Amino acid sequence: MTDWTSVYDVLGFLAKGGFLVLFGLAQSFLFKNWQFWANLNSGLKAVITVVISALIAVGATYAMQFDLSGIQPWFAVVAGTVIVYLSSQG
Repeated sequence: MTDWTSVYDVLGFLAKGGFLVLFGLAQSFLFKNWQFWANLNSGLKAVITVVISALIAVGATYAMQFDLSGIQPWFAVVAGTVIVYLSSQG
């Protein structure tokens, strides 16, 4: 199970396929209200989705090689806040 308050676990999730979940959520909640995105050809949307998803996965994999222990406490606070907020929505 993924520990959502651990920066390494979240990066691992993104590197192993979670990038599709992240970009899918962005498409569902953010892009649907953008006129620019609505006017794009569906083929171009697919290409953009693949490219951005791949960049997220590569970026997460690249970031995992660094010592991120300095940002771990801050990440845990922000992630915990987001988790509590999302859990409180009903």
